[in-house]
Amino acid sequence: MYKQQTLRAARDRIDASVGLSGWGVLCLVPALWWWPSVFIAVGLFVVGYRQTRDAVEAFAQLAESAYDLRGATLARELGFDVPEGPLSQYMGEQITAHLRKHS
Repeated sequence: MYKQQTLRAARDRIDASVGLSGWGVLCLVPALWWWPSVFIAVGLFVVGYRQTRDAVEAFAQLAESAYDLRGATLARELGFDVPEGPLSQYMGEQITAHLRKHS
């Protein structure tokens, strides 16, 4: 349960940082009437962009670790006959193909 909450928090961080970048784009509209708002818009966009990159990297690492911890359990729940221990690359490819086909 803790890992799921951590993944959800990381995803929320991505959403918030993308929203900040979006506000940066929206702040360009007042620049048509008031040119100093360009600096605000660029600042918001740059900060949002950097935060998005960091948040996506953190989310990817968390997702990879969650798969590493629960990959064998996932494979068994999908009906694969998996021995104990870490998954082989072949089995990982089989699971990926199965999930892509059935999504």
